[in-house]
Amino acid sequence: MTMLERKTRMKEDKRKPRRLGLAGMIIDRKDGKNILRPRTAEENIDPRPEVAFLLANLKAALPDLEKLREECRARDDEDVPYRLLHQSNKVYGAQYHTAEIVTRLRALAPVPGKLDDYIEEIIAVGTGKKWELSHNQDWTRHTRPIVEAYFWARYLLDMAIRFVREYDRPPALLDYGWAALLTVYRLR
Repeated sequence: MTMLERKTRMKEDKRKPRRLGLAGMIIDRKDGKNILRPRTAEENIDPRPEVAFLLANLKAALPDLEKLREECRARDDEDVPYRLLHQSNKVYGAQYHTAEIVTRLRALAPVPGKLDDYIEEIIAVGTGKKWELSHNQDWTRHTRPIVEAYFWARYLLDMAIRFVREYDRPPALLDYGWAALLTVYRLR
């Protein structure tokens, strides 16, 4: 198979429903034997109401989330890494979108409050900073947390948008990005 054929096939596969692989199999016992069969669509639904509530919240907020992502793409996706490498104090501006993304994601949580402790720590360390001349002496110690927090926020925003588009109902079998979102919302 040539590389072009492989890429074409991959594009076509993305349009089809995902196959569930071995983890998507169910073992039925019939006549004393184990029989593997794929899960049906009804068996691949997360029954927890808080997960359904999260998906519904994300779906309702999709236009706002997409608009926020476009605002970030228009400027920050290329600008933030460049500003870090160029040692420009404009890298501190990434904190605005980081805080905006996290605020919106927190508001969509099925249980009000904070997100996962690791994410909250990354966001806390990477926001609320003001540039000072002394930061230039130890540039990466001051600015890498800003960039890390921004990229984590963007990752979560992208995953929320992606899976809201893909799922009508929350799946029991998890893609990594959906599993990350559930972890961030303390549902996994």
